[in-house]
Amino acid sequence: MIMDFVDKLHAKIELAGGLSCALKHHPDDSKAEMQAVDFIYQGWGTDDGLVAEIKRETLIPVCATCAKSLTNNEWALQFCMNCANSKWIWKLYSERCIEWKIQWTPYCPKCHESFRTR
Repeated sequence: MIMDFVDKLHAKIELAGGLSCALKHHPDDSKAEMQAVDFIYQGWGTDDGLVAEIKRETLIPVCATCAKSLTNNEWALQFCMNCANSKWIWKLYSERCIEWKIQWTPYCPKCHESFRTR
């Protein structure tokens, strides 16, 4: 299902209802600072060059601080699609050259460990 106008409006109303940011924060951050103000939206599906088909969507509430971090070039975000764990990477101190803003991973080290212990 692709989000239509009504779905987007409903999501904005939920923001006004007091959703918290779903991304990782410093333990000292207050709840007020983590009040969600917008969403990260990602559609998942196929694109054969002629027709793009969205089969699944991800909607992640974000606070003003996280939204600002995603718009500058200092930070990158890793987001685990399996457990919704997130990790901020400061590009200046990264060992790799990071050119992306958000890296969507199928699993993270936390998930990977739980897979290995089964």
